[in-house]
Amino acid sequence: MISKVTSADDALSVLRDGMFIAANFWGPGTPNYLWHTLLHKNIKGLTICVNNYVPKTDATREKGAPDPSLILPQTKKILSAFTARPRDDLPIMTEIMKRVAEGTLEFESMSHGILIERLM
Repeated sequence: MISKVTSADDALSVLRDGMFIAANFWGPGTPNYLWHTLLHKNIKGLTICVNNYVPKTDATREKGAPDPSLILPQTKKILSAFTARPRDDLPIMTEIMKRVAEGTLEFESMSHGILIERLM
């Protein structure tokens, strides 16, 4: 008998501390179940690889836009081809820069081509 995954809960039950997660946080195709599970199960020590690491403003977050910064406390490393610059309506960027300076967060920014090569 072939074992099949039949629900999102089954698929997400394999998530553990310290995992490398490569997924999207931008527009169609964003895996909302994955991000909600990472947040609510408090999985720690994550390496997050995303095309665009762009934290959302409070206004867009309230409308339901998935926000990678919500799992920042659980994240140890971010790999991204693009990120937001520090600005007043994204105070989380100050927290990211602080954690990088303290050595509690690694942040690698690279071109899209290098990002794809790193995933291969």
